[in-house]
Amino acid sequence: MVTWRFEWLGNLCGMKLKGVGKSIESALLDCLELLYAGVSEKEARRQFFKLLSRSVGSIGAGLETADPYTGALIRPVRDYEVYVTQPDVVEKYVQVAHMNPFKKVFREPPTPGMVGFGSDRVDLNSLRDTAYWRSFLGPLGLKYPARIVPAAANDLITIIHFAKEEANGDFDHAERQFLARVAPHLTNFFTLDSYVDTLTLQRDTAWASLDALPYGIVLLDRDGRIQFTNLRADAIFEERDGLVITSVGHSASAMEIPRPLQAAIRGLLAEGTAVRVEAPVVHREFVIERPSGRRAYRVLVSPLMASESQGGGSAAICILIHDPDAPLEKELGRLRSAYGLTQGEAEVALGLCCGMTLEECAVETRRAVSTARTLLKRALYKTGARQQSELVSLIMSDVLAMRSTR
Repeated sequence: MVTWRFEWLGNLCGMKLKGVGKSIESALLDCLELLYAGVSEKEARRQFFKLLSRSVGSIGAGLETADPYTGALIRPVRDYEVYVTQPDVVEKYVQVAHMNPFKKVFREPPTPGMVGFGSDRVDLNSLRDTAYWRSFLGPLGLKYPARIVPAAANDLITIIHFAKEEANGDFDHAERQFLARVAPHLTNFFTLDSYVDTLTLQRDTAWASLDALPYGIVLLDRDGRIQFTNLRADAIFEERDGLVITSVGHSASAMEIPRPLQAAIRGLLAEGTAVRVEAPVVHREFVIERPSGRRAYRVLVSPLMASESQGGGSAAICILIHDPDAPLEKELGRLRSAYGLTQGEAEVALGLCCGMTLEECAVETRRAVSTARTLLKRALYKTGARQQSELVSLIMSDVLAMRSTR
């Protein structure tokens, strides 16, 4: 048995793919290098499908999502830069996909990694009597299809289609072995791709959340470069009223800010901003007067939690800027409408979202602390929140939803 296995592996390595003139192992390494690079590089992904198609003599590699039981086409997946040698073949297939007799190969529930060849499942001689042949395969000179199912779920499957021209013959043994070897890697790729999409969505949601905040946010990396500014910070800097920044990617020295604030940032950077979960976080607060005479900015500088795996490009310092004169009429109006809050209740609730204490909210809105406390209790009751932190979380989610629909 062992001898036979080594003999079989030797034959496998010796078989060549006519499309690229390479052994299965050599072509597989070339394809896999592009495939896994394609998780983050769209061009590598496109080149992978191109090389995969050439390796098995297919006119292309067409991706689609379909119903796992009826085979009905849900949608062609165009994000992968599907490679085809014949023009308009994808558009033509979409029009006739419902006629495809090869859909019937999925009598059993499809599973990730499944590979199927049309000539094994369908009588190719009877194809000429089908509408699918007359409207799609025949005019394009195609006859021999194959497919890989890299991903499958209860409600849909992802299919990669291949097709060879009738003049070039069916998929030979080497080409079939090659697709069988690629199939599990395609399953891995789609799993990784889904994971990356989830991370990207989480990242974009996080940036959108920062943009939705009613105060300015500036993130600096460990080298002191400005990594991110949210929309409110951009608006503050554009006013050039005591705080100015040139652009993201520049050093924090590009910010025209008072010396004490600059010194605080330099001090945090010199300390390495190595804040751990168990260590107390020291926030540094500043009041920055404005040349215009408007009420001063309140600025909070804080180191961010660090981990050993974070590199120099990770956000290390957060600068929070509160503009007491920033127009918040839309946010106040939305809160009043959504929860039935009074103007005073909405002002206290939104002030808490801006990082102020209840006492500071009272001063900011020119009310007694006891009055602000009463307004907070009413806001908690009307929103259904049980405590102040829950109220803030609820309101910030509402502000984000409001701004994302603009």
